[in-house]
Amino acid sequence: MPFKVTDIIESIKSKGVLKTSKFDVIIGEGDPDLTLRCISASLPGINLTTSDFKLYGGMPTLKIPTGRNYNDVRLTFLMQADGSDRYYFENWMNRITNFTTNTVDYYDSVAKDIFVTVYDEVVSVPVTTAVSSGFAGQPGPPTISTTASTGYQVAILGAIPTNIDEIDLSWADNDRLVEYTVTLSYEQLQLTSNPKSDNFMV
Repeated sequence: MPFKVTDIIESIKSKGVLKTSKFDVIIGEGDPDLTLRCISASLPGINLTTSDFKLYGGMPTLKIPTGRNYNDVRLTFLMQADGSDRYYFENWMNRITNFTTNTVDYYDSVAKDIFVTVYDEVVSVPVTTAVSSGFAGQPGPPTISTTASTGYQVAILGAIPTNIDEIDLSWADNDRLVEYTVTLSYEQLQLTSNPKSDNFMV
């Protein structure tokens, strides 16, 4: 049955949407500076590994799932003036494989958990009686306030940094802010169950 444009509008009004700018990232012990400085992040993807299975006759080849792979996570940070946030990841890498002795530490002792949350913005219009219109005793105009609740969250367990991107410096970029991207691999994804998504459960 063909859908109607009004159905799409009603779905958006009733179910809302998520915005790519409403997120935060918590790494390991939860350093607030790292959370505030993370200006972009990639939600991890999941790939199923498959093996081709040829059915009889002229039937098409069937892909049989054999496992899964996780896409790497990329986090981009706005660098602090003292560089301590980048030092954090460099020291983390140094713990994984020591830059002086070239020894490699045990995975479990250097891996950290990362939590990525995308927030659902809920808009409310409260009744106000504050004197904000300039007329004594008269209520001011209604104010719009926003509250945020968790829309989507994923826990990235056992993560380690595998790459810190280089930073290009140039005298020509007088006002350009220094950013850098960290790529992380991880052991496991823990998907958070959302009670509002029952209609999509398999």
